[in-house]
Amino acid sequence: MFQAGTSVTVVSPPLGHPIAGLFHRREATTIRDDLVARTLVLADGAIQVAIVVCDLISLKASFVHKVRMLVHDSCGIPPQNVFVSCTHTHSGPVTSPSRGEFPDPDYLEWLAVRIADGIRVAQTRLEPARIAHGVAQVDGVCFNRRYRMRDGTIVFNPGPHNPDVVEPTGPIDPEVVALLVESVDGAPLALWSCLSTHYAGTDDELAISADYYGDYARAVSRCLGEQCVGLHANGTSGNINTIDPSEALGVSGNAKARLVGLAVAAAAIQAVMTQARQSEGVALETISVPFIAKRWPVTLDDIQMARDLLAQPDRTEPLAAGSWSYLKGQPIPAYQIAPYAQGLLEIAEMPETRETEIQFVRIGDFLIVGLPGEIFVEFGLTIKASSSFPSTAVVGLANDIIGYIPTESAFDEGGYETWRSAGSWTARGTGEAMTQLVCEYLKTVEPPSRVNLCANLNERSGAGT
Repeated sequence: MFQAGTSVTVVSPPLGHPIAGLFHRREATTIRDDLVARTLVLADGAIQVAIVVCDLISLKASFVHKVRMLVHDSCGIPPQNVFVSCTHTHSGPVTSPSRGEFPDPDYLEWLAVRIADGIRVAQTRLEPARIAHGVAQVDGVCFNRRYRMRDGTIVFNPGPHNPDVVEPTGPIDPEVVALLVESVDGAPLALWSCLSTHYAGTDDELAISADYYGDYARAVSRCLGEQCVGLHANGTSGNINTIDPSEALGVSGNAKARLVGLAVAAAAIQAVMTQARQSEGVALETISVPFIAKRWPVTLDDIQMARDLLAQPDRTEPLAAGSWSYLKGQPIPAYQIAPYAQGLLEIAEMPETRETEIQFVRIGDFLIVGLPGEIFVEFGLTIKASSSFPSTAVVGLANDIIGYIPTESAFDEGGYETWRSAGSWTARGTGEAMTQLVCEYLKTVEPPSRVNLCANLNERSGAGT
């Protein structure tokens, strides 16, 4: 018998906690809305799967491993059956080292227990359930944030009505992929969805906020009932955000987050409400596949330049293309040079490779692919086009964070997302290797059996080495 249970667990840090996401230090002075870990536990009679969406900027694999061990000990759910993704709110706590900021270890210890407890609570609430899934488009929310300028450079967020903008450099993916979980008598229990776009922002950069993901969850509860948990995951949004250069909406901050949250919730509801329900034969499968990611090959010239720049704290000129091995096109602004110089030195001390994870979760004929970083949208589009499943969601920031994963062409063009640091350290070609691994598998099965899934993916898990 197919079953489902949900929970909502507050994970907000105390006031005074450092806030992640910008290039200057911020400490929380207020709370717009609490950060939440929303959990959906599913069971098919043979296995149980826990899907968690956290209102956090990112989580490292070592942290997710700790959560999985806690869950295994308290709930008996195998580690490979726990899927943890982050919304990437920029109004939450520092959860991994970035730009000279470090997470509070006490908060992380508490956070791991809170997330594990949320899974345990959801497990106790398991009840007979049925599912429906589908896709719908949402307009006016997704914009490719990399623009080609008249001088030939690629600029990240060039500002509204900029006369020097020629065109965006790539596509968007405005498709909301959604999964509705209901009780057998039709009461909505959870609406899980995924869309490829960055956060929308707040009025107060010192406020803790779940961003538009919180507004989405509240809209779902208003429309489908207070008992329905809205879980909205971040897709392949490495080069996508909600910033419209034409400023058609004319709003920003909290007002924009509310509009985006409502629009995305409406699309998710539209995607599933008229779809057929299924309660029998909803089989669950999860596979976690190791992926070996190479780090950027830092040169001796890179190291010397970084040291020289750190010795010039009062520098006011931007850093021009060619100064570092990865730096092409758009210069690095003066106020960002020191963090990137320090980051380059840190990359040089890292191992040449690090193992991360690609995870697949199958819920009947609904598929979730989890990738470990801020993935460019082109990769998500390629994966979905290769899938034989009726609905496929490609989730970024899943189970680990290895930074921005740009395309080969983006590395040729340069721009913010290609700048390398200890938090965004992978070599060019990483995204292509990751996508090839996923697509080679997806093109060979319909639908997968657990045995074939393991065999095919483990055979290809050396991609990227």
